[in-house]
Amino acid sequence: MSFIIKKRFFALMVMGLLSFNSFAITIDPGRAVGIRGNGEFFCAHFGALARMVEEYGAFGTVSGGSSASITVFLYESALLNPALACSDEEQAKERLAFLIKSFEGYADSVPQMKNFAELFRFVKLVNEVKSGINQIISVHDLNSVRELPTAAYKVASLLKILWTEKNNPIIRKLPEWELFTNLLNYTRDFVVLPTAWRFYRVKNTILQIKESFDVFAKFDSKNDEALFLRPGLIDFKTVAEIFGQMGDFYASYDQELWDGEGRFQALLEECAENSRGYEWDVLSKRVMKSSGKSCGEELTRMALAHDQAKARSHHRINDFPGKVDDRLTIIISTSLIRDLPTVSKWREAKKNYSQGESSDKWQFRPDYESIRYGYWVKSSKQQRMQSYLKRECERTHDLLACKGEIIGDHPWRYILALSPAEPGLARVQEFASVYPREELIRYALKNTLSLGGWSDLFPNTILKASGSISETLITRRGYHTFFGQGVMIRLGVNDLSFDELAYLHEREVKHTPSSPEFEHASGEILNPTKRTTGVWARGYNLHNPESSFNQALVNSGAVVCTHWDWGSLSNWRTMIKDAYNATIYVKDTAAFPHPEAGHPSLKVVAASETQRDLTASGGGRYFDLSNYPGAIITPDHPWFNRGCTGIDTYSETLPFYETPFHKGESLKTPSFPF
Repeated sequence: MSFIIKKRFFALMVMGLLSFNSFAITIDPGRAVGIRGNGEFFCAHFGALARMVEEYGAFGTVSGGSSASITVFLYESALLNPALACSDEEQAKERLAFLIKSFEGYADSVPQMKNFAELFRFVKLVNEVKSGINQIISVHDLNSVRELPTAAYKVASLLKILWTEKNNPIIRKLPEWELFTNLLNYTRDFVVLPTAWRFYRVKNTILQIKESFDVFAKFDSKNDEALFLRPGLIDFKTVAEIFGQMGDFYASYDQELWDGEGRFQALLEECAENSRGYEWDVLSKRVMKSSGKSCGEELTRMALAHDQAKARSHHRINDFPGKVDDRLTIIISTSLIRDLPTVSKWREAKKNYSQGESSDKWQFRPDYESIRYGYWVKSSKQQRMQSYLKRECERTHDLLACKGEIIGDHPWRYILALSPAEPGLARVQEFASVYPREELIRYALKNTLSLGGWSDLFPNTILKASGSISETLITRRGYHTFFGQGVMIRLGVNDLSFDELAYLHEREVKHTPSSPEFEHASGEILNPTKRTTGVWARGYNLHNPESSFNQALVNSGAVVCTHWDWGSLSNWRTMIKDAYNATIYVKDTAAFPHPEAGHPSLKVVAASETQRDLTASGGGRYFDLSNYPGAIITPDHPWFNRGCTGIDTYSETLPFYETPFHKGESLKTPSFPF
């Protein structure tokens, strides 16, 4: 070992000892960020979060739910990396932002990692099974008493063969997949005694299996009647462990087992310096003097070395969020049902669905009053936060405050198995399916259901409950998701219909010109945009100034406004690039001052600059900021209002913005280059 390597290794060991259970970068508990969940597109969070960190530093309070829970977990993991330690705070910010940017680079090593590779092969497997089942059904008459058992056994054999050959750990083990075991059992019963009822159960189970593959990850809350009951294909407990491995790497847990020469320290010393304003595709090409490898190649080498190091003593998913340092508060959300009568109704509906009963016997439409918005948070914050939510509910009737309920302080292992497991990917989850029995009793969660973290995608209320002073909201333009609002309708919200939701979606996504009223098929005149009372209006209606969504946008110190919903997984890197260069609307200029320098493409738009009007086909106008990638808009500028909401594309009172990827394009025909 050379003298330089020995010196670096010794310094790394000292920093590791000093920084265990402590961060190597300044944490400001009053600076908070809420990250809006984004399903399978959650990688877009990386670009926006890296940009905010390199400009403004580490956030001491972080909240998110659904897929954002994974992003928050990885953020905390990067904070734990001892190689962040340095004498210069600006350098530490730059290093942390570099680590977040490198999440994109970590993906380059994924195809060579056993578990992650199987995660990526999962989609191909789903398509293979779906195609095979459709082919079996097409050549067998499911109404034929003679052909039905043959079709059933062929479907079961197909599932078994593919599950065995792929040996994919993320998919639920086949014997544990309820629909597979039902198919085998019901078919055997039917062959022994072919009654009409047994015939129906076999046929119905085949169709349930077909539907499971047809609707998987479609997030169709409007048409999917079995959204809360269908057993999912994914084992989220395994998914938690897979991302836990990535967390172990970034936190440098058991580093001596896979990085004895201190390469992580060298990576940050040589690659993170002067990285502010540059994206991963540029940084990854830098050549390291110490190794002669590019920064991207070195990261891949390290990630693969970590993957192959089997003996590890500690894992990130066994940590408690924020428990590693008193300065950091992590808040993760999920939607809950704890009302025992409603839990019992769901269990009965699940039983009837599993037994192949007709749909009228397994409909599950609870009273929305039974739905709670739950938050995992550290013990020291729980009493204060619950008291704040109660007071805020009484004072303002904020939906998120009135629905809020503190769950407790639990390990990441349980949180990552529940918050991302939304309807469309999994059925409603019982906490008992994730927590050991003794912990269910200790935490009083025995009769508790989780519906995933779709419920709070603009978590400013819960951030304020934690004591934060200034919040950032990382979001995308437009309304709350069609899926999330549809889930609310299915859960009993009656002040919004699917027809009205489709109308709002048409305005937002397809940019159709606004009409003053929406005429329902029955002839009743409805206008959801003007509603201010009711659950939906209180929580999510952007036209209601007092809605939780509106208040989150108005009260945020900064809003990072991305286009991440106009993408696809095939070009996820472009999604990260868009989020990194997204416009930032800044209201709290003291907490989020203009960066003086360092972002190569940054331009702060001056209030005196003239907006450029472009007329789209069909009328209307929008504000084009395509000359200002990474622009920061402040309240003194006429473009500033409630940036990012997208209430009305053609509104003259609300600003719209353009990223470099939309230069000169009409909003009538948006074409994101994915």
